[in-house]
Amino acid sequence: MFTGTSEIYGAVDVPFREDATVEPGSPYAVSKYAAERFCRMLHRGRGWPIVPTTSEIGPCQPGGTLGRARSAAVASARSAPMR
Repeated sequence: MFTGTSEIYGAVDVPFREDATVEPGSPYAVSKYAAERFCRMLHRGRGWPIVPTTSEIGPCQPGGTLGRARSAAVASARSAPMR
């Protein structure tokens, strides 16, 4: 299981679009983007599922929902395209 970060987009205004240009501004953001690309490779090359989830951390986010949402999505093995 991999969890991404919006930090791969750099300093952008919120809300932002996930098809924005990737501009990682720290070693952490670069490593997360590399891991995201690795997951994409596993999805395309080996058919591993990609399960979209929403953030539970940040303004206006309900607490305690991320674990349940991920568990349900993984259990049903839904897959979604990844940019």
